[in-house]
Amino acid sequence: MSYKAYVILDSPAERTAHIVKTLRNRPGVICVDLLDDSTELIMVVEAAQRKKLAKLTIQAISSADYMTTVMKLFTTTSANY
Repeated sequence: MSYKAYVILDSPAERTAHIVKTLRNRPGVICVDLLDDSTELIMVVEAAQRKKLAKLTIQAISSADYMTTVMKLFTTTSANY
């Protein structure tokens, strides 16, 4: 089973490229994309355990903390259907 966190972040336009590069290099981060026509980013973090997911998500957000504002955070568990 895997767990994922989807985090929507707001970033200043002039810092977006740097923030994307920073987040993409963080452990557990599997995707960072820019939402269309926006300065908002969506970051996806994945881990095998819920506690590990929490740790990796906090570390990733902290690495860009002074540059972003967390807008929303969603967590999921893989559906084995």
